[in-house]
Amino acid sequence: MILAHGTNDWAISYKGSIKYFNDVATTVGGASTRDASMEFFLQPGVQHCAGGVGPDTVDLVDAVAKWREGGTKPSTQNIVATKLDSTTKAPVLARPLCKYPTFPKYKGSGDVNSADSYSCQSS
Repeated sequence: MILAHGTNDWAISYKGSIKYFNDVATTVGGASTRDASMEFFLQPGVQHCAGGVGPDTVDLVDAVAKWREGGTKPSTQNIVATKLDSTTKAPVLARPLCKYPTFPKYKGSGDVNSADSYSCQSS
């Protein structure tokens, strides 16, 4: 299971998803058991399911298929979320999708709109 939640969600606080993710570990006997079948990603700047200033377009179905069929966890697939121009549908910014508790952090150089200029780091 992939759990993803936008940090600018106006309908449901992402903090509830953090609590749920932690509660799953408690319920199933620990983080390692949970992590064998569940990964959690926060999407900075994304509203409820989509919208907002953050990159809200990402193919999580393909990520699940690769995990289920090939054993490749989503956090190791170098998944990139993009923000598309509303008129042209061209990508205007991209960020790596980072496994919680890490977030995309700017490396300090490079195009600020390119996922290559970010790495997943703890806050």
